[in-house]
Amino acid sequence: MACSLINSIPFACRDSVGGIKEIKVKAFPGIADISSYFTASSGVVTIATGALTLWYQYYVEKETASFTDTANNNIQNGTSFMSSELKFVFNKLSATIRNEFNVLRQTPVLLAFRDMNDAYWLMGMDNGADMTAGSLMTGAARGDRSGADITFASKDANPLYSISAATYNSLDT
Repeated sequence: MACSLINSIPFACRDSVGGIKEIKVKAFPGIADISSYFTASSGVVTIATGALTLWYQYYVEKETASFTDTANNNIQNGTSFMSSELKFVFNKLSATIRNEFNVLRQTPVLLAFRDMNDAYWLMGMDNGADMTAGSLMTGAARGDRSGADITFASKDANPLYSISAATYNSLDT
């Protein structure tokens, strides 16, 4: 059976910008908690009260964070999935940055973020997102970064989920 298309997409104004304003991260709670506290409908996720805590906010320096969601289709096998990638940096190498980097590389997480268009997104809901690359660095020249760069990736059946501003703003430590 053929899949049905659902909408026409009108010509859009040229008022969109790239980039990410801020990121919130939470250790992936496991499939049972995702099923209990996270509900997706038409690509939008609501999060119940029991999962609104233990989120940590990361400051994102201007023009240093990006997100990409790539469709992976294998026509011969009849499979389709999404590969998501979120990249960001921490400036100023310190023991705190080193310790956060060390924890992030060891555990799957959920990543909520606000983009520069004030849209809110949730990455890793199906299986968590994992740190797949990262570096701690001091740089060589005076203008080089001293800090960390981090890449998270997830593979999910569906494209990135949206969340409301109210839900995003209720994610707290």
